[in-house]
Amino acid sequence: MSLESGEVVSLSFFGCCSSLMAEIWSIFVGLKLVDTLGYVKVEVETDSKTVVDSVMQRDNKKLVTCNLVLQIRSLMAKFEVVELHHNFRETNKCVNILAKEGKSLKGDTIFYQEIPRWLVHLVERDTSGEYSTRIVVL
Repeated sequence: MSLESGEVVSLSFFGCCSSLMAEIWSIFVGLKLVDTLGYVKVEVETDSKTVVDSVMQRDNKKLVTCNLVLQIRSLMAKFEVVELHHNFRETNKCVNILAKEGKSLKGDTIFYQEIPRWLVHLVERDTSGEYSTRIVVL
């Protein structure tokens, strides 16, 4: 199964850090890559609302002073269009499995131009409109 023109899938290992910092590093590395490749329109999806709010300056309490967040904002200014979206983990199984696979790497970054075989069935489910429910305890 091929990626659409201009799409890239990547896995990275960022060492021992929190999931929050791994999300921030992933966004930073991804934006650096698409900037280097000359893209002008970028869409980023993450399951971390904290990261989205901090990067988009909706939350000045958590990560506003994080140097990497400031670098992400600077990179975002280079693009004509940047969309940064929060998706619940349950609604994007591809991102969830990519994160788990990334943890198994040891200091490497892998870029795929074709969807890896182990990810194809989840991409097909995502593109078919199939959805998962999310249980919220009140």
